[in-house]
Amino acid sequence: MKKVFLAFSAIAIAAVVQAQIGVKGGVNLSSWRGDDAEGTKAKVGFYGGVFYNFKIQKSWSMQPELVFSAEGAQSETNSDFKFKWNTNFLNFTPLLRYNTSSGFFIGTAPQLGFLLTAKATDGNNNVDVKDSFKGINFSWAVAAGYEFKNGFGFNARYNFGLSNISDISGKNTKTGVFQFGLRYAFNMDKK
Repeated sequence: MKKVFLAFSAIAIAAVVQAQIGVKGGVNLSSWRGDDAEGTKAKVGFYGGVFYNFKIQKSWSMQPELVFSAEGAQSETNSDFKFKWNTNFLNFTPLLRYNTSSGFFIGTAPQLGFLLTAKATDGNNNVDVKDSFKGINFSWAVAAGYEFKNGFGFNARYNFGLSNISDISGKNTKTGVFQFGLRYAFNMDKK
């Protein structure tokens, strides 16, 4: 038992030593898909959060992320009237990354989103519509980016909604979110 504990401790220490702890943030371009999303357009929002990247093999790493994401959609009935749905999620993504020695990376993973708030607005009035949405959103994330040796980097990503977010019977609405942003890793693996 003592040998197992020592082996596990050695692996855990190696993972922490080679880990990157960081922050990320940027711009969302979110939209809704599905039969009931007809007439809606993309909405600009933002995202920000933290990540922990650790190597699992020479070119492969895991990057669990916890990210706040301001999403939603909008519609225009005419040039004077706009209607927006603002949905805020806390997303957890255990991103599996393939990393090149030059700094480029690609990654993919399932994503679990927890609905924090949902409001509808016409510019003058805000109405809480959280009861019209499901509390959890399942998505699939596909990411690419570049990391400089000093810890800074940039990334792009698409979160493809897999589950229906509408809690109204007969409605079918799924999310689609493009993300573009910057990242900074505090503990870079020094080679």
